[in-house]
Amino acid sequence: MKAPIFMATALVAVLALSTCGRAALAIPTVSVGAGDFSFNLVDSIPAGRTRVQLTNNGKEGHHAQLLRLNQGVTLDRFRAALRQGFEAWLPLVTLEGGPAGVAPGGKSEAMVNLQPGQYMVVCLESGPDHVPHLFKGMIKPLTVTAAPAAQPPEPKAEGTVAMSDFEFGPLSSLKASQVTLKVVNKGREAHELVVLRLKGISAAEANQVLTRIFTMPGATGWANFFEEVGGLMAIMPGATGWATVDLKSGDYVLICTVPSPPNRAAPHIALGM
Repeated sequence: MKAPIFMATALVAVLALSTCGRAALAIPTVSVGAGDFSFNLVDSIPAGRTRVQLTNNGKEGHHAQLLRLNQGVTLDRFRAALRQGFEAWLPLVTLEGGPAGVAPGGKSEAMVNLQPGQYMVVCLESGPDHVPHLFKGMIKPLTVTAAPAAQPPEPKAEGTVAMSDFEFGPLSSLKASQVTLKVVNKGREAHELVVLRLKGISAAEANQVLTRIFTMPGATGWANFFEEVGGLMAIMPGATGWATVDLKSGDYVLICTVPSPPNRAAPHIALGM
């Protein structure tokens, strides 16, 4: 398994401003506070392009996966399916992205194009006890109402990442700064883009450590080698989202940990992603 590595280099930022024409509609922002173990956010938002900003106020890593309940699925049915495992609840929802994991004290931002419906916001990460945070209270209903007539334009991106079964498309070096990546799922399964910064290890060592973590039951030590810096949570085949990440100079690895139902729920990273 080889995880794609890219480098962020130093940057002197130049801001370009448009001085003519009507200003474009701004993408609305929804703030999500993540703690140990709960979410703090509004109960309802309008559909359409939405910037979701997560602040990790806890002592463990957290993310915010947006799940839209499929037609006819009730909250009670979904909650019951959660206890039965990934293969039970996945067919009940549409994966709509969201800000990927970030370390304690950090911020994560993603842009998604939400459809109206009943959503659940969940954190599927787990700590040293290996218990997913959603079972500790990190699950929050969210109602998405009809979209406004006028929608903001697609955000500008500094790069595009294509996801397939089971690899990431090439991504060249990026400038050390806050960058936005357009993320496109070209595969037949749901995929996510999780960005990790390497801490004192090489790319070759990173692959070895990741393989150990995701193939050996009970393996720990994630935080000793990687720092979560955000990304885009899982989206469906054919879907597009955007991830805004604050990159420092250094090496990073892109991974996808979504389980694969056709492959006995093996995480995609164990399949080469």
